[in-house]
Amino acid sequence: MPRAILFIAVAVSLVLMASVYRNLSPTWDEPSHIGNGLAWLTPPHHLIDPVDPPVGRVSAAVGPWLSGARALDLPNPYDVGNIALRESGHYWRTLTLARLGILPWYLLAVYLVWSMTKRWLGEWPALAAALLFLFCPPVLANATIATTEMPFMAAFLLAIDRIWRALQEPEWRNYAWAGFGVGLACGAKLSGVPFCLLCALVMVAWHGWTKRKLPRISAVAFAALIMFLTIWGIYRFQVGPLATNPASHIHVQRLAAKTGPLAPVVMGAVDHIPAYQFIQGIRVARGFTKHPPQGYLFGEVYTHGRWYFFFFMLLAKTPIPLLIFGLAGLWLALRRGMARTDPFVIVPLAGFFVPMLVATVSHVHLGIRHVLVVYAFLAMLSGLAVQRLYAMRSGVSTSFRAGAVGLLMAANVLACVVAAPDFLAWYNEAAAPWATLIHVDSDYDWGQDLERLSRTLETLPVKHIWISYSGSVELNQFHLPPWEPLPAGIPEKGWIAISETNLRTQPQAFGWLKSYQPVAIAGKTIRIYHIE
Repeated sequence: MPRAILFIAVAVSLVLMASVYRNLSPTWDEPSHIGNGLAWLTPPHHLIDPVDPPVGRVSAAVGPWLSGARALDLPNPYDVGNIALRESGHYWRTLTLARLGILPWYLLAVYLVWSMTKRWLGEWPALAAALLFLFCPPVLANATIATTEMPFMAAFLLAIDRIWRALQEPEWRNYAWAGFGVGLACGAKLSGVPFCLLCALVMVAWHGWTKRKLPRISAVAFAALIMFLTIWGIYRFQVGPLATNPASHIHVQRLAAKTGPLAPVVMGAVDHIPAYQFIQGIRVARGFTKHPPQGYLFGEVYTHGRWYFFFFMLLAKTPIPLLIFGLAGLWLALRRGMARTDPFVIVPLAGFFVPMLVATVSHVHLGIRHVLVVYAFLAMLSGLAVQRLYAMRSGVSTSFRAGAVGLLMAANVLACVVAAPDFLAWYNEAAAPWATLIHVDSDYDWGQDLERLSRTLETLPVKHIWISYSGSVELNQFHLPPWEPLPAGIPEKGWIAISETNLRTQPQAFGWLKSYQPVAIAGKTIRIYHIE
């Protein structure tokens, strides 16, 4: 019965996901990931922008590549992706093929949530966890677009699962799997490096405390070797220079010259680094943390992070049933004595808290997608809450408790059904009235409504329109009337379309529009004004 219900639930979620493919235009990062993936698949097989590793990008590009798309030799991955979509002759089919490349990772993530919880608590709690995970709008939002978040989530879950299996069953096979899982997670997103390393340290320390036993150094070294070979294999076993530009190369040469007779050896080594683009990506990512992009929260535009950003966004972007069960499970897992009776509890605790804390410290606060992985562990903790709810002794009948759980599960599913296809712009019922005041960007307006702007304008008597669009796609690929970019800080007359992100985050440029009422809204995120 639990497996049959799970199979039906997965089928329903796939139907809901299909509603996204033809309705939502490419989001900000999709052309970049498609372009980088095509560059990786097209000789000479190099990422244009190394800040994200190849796994997710190639997953997004393999469908378009098989249908004939190729990368042009251009320095901007957004241009490469947009040209590939345009020149394919089948814009929406190519975009759908790119998005379908993410689907296997979504199915793998669902399976891992189910199997890890089943091994921990049994099939019925695992079903509860899987249902809450399946019908979580932020999860579905990132499973239906061609970005790196879902591949990373699945790879990170695999890594955490295999690290724990290696600690419980210290066999060489399990350590090999652990090394492969960590390598795959690091090859999917650079967040895998701190996430996996810190989670592994927490689990090893926990295992040593509860079992009075630490893994052998030789086994850890073997896992590290497998991890290194996996990352290097993901980068096609390429070697290259550590310096990313001529000025950096000259600086490295000067440093090498100080080593005297070893200078040729040192230069040869730094010019032949395995998986060199992985190292370059880490260097670029460090620049983001030192100089984070502009953030927006509670109507305030700021340049550095807020420590409460991800914690509050989790409250605003999580379905209320998942919040209820997840927080209850979190409280149960943190209770004194739980560690001795159930050592596995450290897995969801580490998987939840480590990404939240690392993302908070990074000060790059662009959306809940950066900690999307925590939803998997929140779902597992929900399974724990459901199990304890049924096991508790009280005057409340079992049938009443089953009915209450069933109603909350149904509410979770209903929220997704109502939200489709706008999973990206979804906020829970408590936060929805203030959604655009809380946060926009990839949590609300990521440029996904350009196609629906085109459809809306067809119903209005628009001969010319000013547009301020927050996105990276080519506007001329959509059937828009004659248009011009809306100039910043200059009030214009006539028809105006503006993305919610631009209106909220650039008040000096477009704040004058707030004194007018829009005549229509395209999708959820583009306001349309008519000013006489």
